[in-house]
Amino acid sequence: MIKLQTPVECGSSRVGISYKDKIVLLGSCLADNIGKIMTDMGFDVLVNPFGPLYNPVSLCNAVKRLEAGVPFSAKECVEMGAGAGLVCSFSHHTTFARKTEAEFLEAANAEFERASKFYKEADK
Repeated sequence: MIKLQTPVECGSSRVGISYKDKIVLLGSCLADNIGKIMTDMGFDVLVNPFGPLYNPVSLCNAVKRLEAGVPFSAKECVEMGAGAGLVCSFSHHTTFARKTEAEFLEAANAEFERASKFYKEADK
């Protein structure tokens, strides 16, 4: 008979998690989906506080920002192209875009304040 699968044994992870841990997930929409499942299961999880991020530089910058605790400023705001009439930053996914700079900064910094505090208390 033809084998249509390749069994792979990977063993147990050296990193364990429990319901007592505060866990941070950063990354693409996969992190969003895993984070939702973990939240639904009762884990204490912070998921993508800047929205989904898809490249290593953006992820590195997000971690540095969370560690530093520096809020976003007006100089980081950019107007989105194609006549969208929305303001965002290069540090955020477009789901954070708002009609005005003030609205964007209010939303971005409220989430950032919560996220930075959680990140500094996180176990994993």
